[in-house]
Amino acid sequence: MKYIIQNPITGKKVFAGELIEDTFNKKVKTNQKLRILDSYGIEASVIEDLKKRGCKKIVLQEDGKREYAVDFTTFYTKAIKKAFGNSSYQFYLPMRYWEEVTKEQ
Repeated sequence: MKYIIQNPITGKKVFAGELIEDTFNKKVKTNQKLRILDSYGIEASVIEDLKKRGCKKIVLQEDGKREYAVDFTTFYTKAIKKAFGNSSYQFYLPMRYWEEVTKEQ
C-alpha cells in the first residue's frame, strides 16, 4: 500500500512510503533530516494507519545507499511527536534507535 500525503500548510502532495506485508519502507535524503533531533519525520496520519494495519517494522533507505530499520513498537513509543516549520504533525525517532542494515559501498 502506497501512502501519498498532502501537507496541510503548503498543499504539496508527497509520496510518504509504502507498506509491503508488515514492513513500511520510506526513501529519504540526508538533506531532509531534522538535524536538531538527528531524525527523519514520518507523518502522524501514516503512523496511525500503520499501527491499525499491524506494521511490525520501519525501514529507511537513505540516499539510496544506506538502510536503517527499527521495530514498529520502538518507533511508536520512543518517537517525538511534533510539527516543525512547514511540516505536518509527524513522528521523529532519533537515529540512535535505528539499526543500520546495509552500509554505503
